[in-house]
Amino acid sequence: MITVEKIEENLINLIGKPFNENDVICAFEDFEENGESKVYFDYLSNGDVIASIDTKNSQYWFYITTSFYFANKDLGIIITDIEVEKRF
Repeated sequence: MITVEKIEENLINLIGKPFNENDVICAFEDFEENGESKVYFDYLSNGDVIASIDTKNSQYWFYITTSFYFANKDLGIIITDIEVEKRF
């Protein structure tokens, strides 16, 4: 099973790229908590995102800091930073 450190590394590789839920899900590979592997996204009011495993008392929150950008007259969201918080 993939480690939290490897997930963080995978997410760091997404910095500078447009935010895409599928890319984040792929970064989690086969990670599980409490037998669950579904990735949950919590969208914050400032545009940032918290990704975690969708299980009660998930131990890790992956904070995905984002910024807005314009490309070809379209508004997008780009990943600018990643932080991992161990909750328990």
